[in-house]
Parts: sequence; structure tokens; C-alpha cells
Amino acid sequence: MYRLLLFIFALQFIVLTSYAQQRTQLPNVAIAQNKNTVELKWFCQYEGVHAISIERSLDSGENYQRIGEPNTINKGEQVFTDTHPVCGSNWYRVQLEFNSGLLWNSHIAKIHMDSNQYYFNPIEKANGNTSLAVASDTNIDNIDAYSYFKSLYINTLPANGNILVTLNDGDVHNYTIKFLDQYEHFLFQVDGIKEKSYSIDKRNFPHKGVYKFQLYKNKEVLEIGYVSVFF
Repeated sequence: MYRLLLFIFALQFIVLTSYAQQRTQLPNVAIAQNKNTVELKWFCQYEGVHAISIERSLDSGENYQRIGEPNTINKGEQVFTDTHPVCGSNWYRVQLEFNSGLLWNSHIAKIHMDSNQYYFNPIEKANGNTSLAVASDTNIDNIDAYSYFKSLYINTLPANGNILVTLNDGDVHNYTIKFLDQYEHFLFQVDGIKEKSYSIDKRNFPHKGVYKFQLYKNKEVLEIGYVSVFF
């Protein structure tokens, strides 16, 4: 009888250990991009927790700031969704405050948010098919928010939907950007950019969708591509 109980206990321990290995248990944190957000998940095995904070850093894992708290502080599965990540690298950590006053940090979880992988609602056409509003001189049905190349200079800011222009030598050369709609109609242009980082308000665009841009450096074409706009 004793051996049977010992065998059952050992079997339960093996099952629980296997389950713990399959899930992401603190100090590790699972991280994933879900459309325009970042999802953090982990299993908290600790009791006596007074509070849990989610902290984010934008500069190589230093200068963390609190951005929220998980769905629960109770022992078990916990989740948190960052609805306003920034374009580029985001570092996260989970901080536990125990009833004793002890502060404890998880391992760091890092993710790179690519503005060209963001989700946009499709526009329904008269025939029932769906397609994004795309500025293109090719077959409009063959282009969506995932198929066009990622620009080296012009991308969407996930936090607010504005357009970020990054020009490493913007303070030296003369840049101009022209934007066109899906029918190749000229919308507007930005002249004389003299900054390394420049933001274009999304309200300059008539509606959400994918727009064509032409980037000129010293009056010569540097890049032609597409940028997504969402509201």
C-alpha cells in the first residue's frame, strides 16, 4: 500500500513538472505580437504577492516605466496586453511586490514591432470580395498590408498611426516626399526636410489604407514604396 501511494505521488509530481515545463513560468515571460498589440503571458508560482507591475523600456533594457498590471495577482496564469507599443524594439519585465515589501523582477522579454506587420481592416467591394485600399500601379488585388516591402525610411508609428520619416543625413541633404492615392492621384508633398527624424500627421490622409510615396533626395528619386495609414 505504501509503495502504491509513493508511486501515485511520484506520478503526480512528474505530470505537474511536465506541465510546468510546457508553460512559461516566472522568471520567464512569453511575448508575442498580436496585430497592433503586444501580449505577455506567464505563470506565477508565488503566493503572498501584494502587487504586480508591468514595466517597459525603449532603450536597451534600461529606464523602465510602469505601463500597467496583469489581469490578476493571484497564483496561476497571468496575462497583460500592451495596446500602445512603439515602432521598433520594446523591452518588458514583470515586477512583483511581496507582502514583505520585497521587490522582484522577471527576466527581460524583448520584441521588435514592425509597422508593416500591423493589422488593417479590409474594405468590402461591390462583388463581395475584400481588399485593402492600395496605391499601386500593379494588380490591386494582389497587394495587401503584408506583401509590400518594408521601407528603409518611411513607416507607420504603431502608437498613434502617424508616419515616421527617418533620414540619417536629413540635416545635410534636401529631401522631398510625395504621396499618392490608389489611383495614382497626387495628394500632397513635404518639401525641404532638414531633420533626421520627422513625423507626418495621419490626418493629412483622407482615410485609412495603403498609400504610395515617392522619396526624393536632392531632387533625385531615392525610394518608391507604400505606407499604411490607420486611425
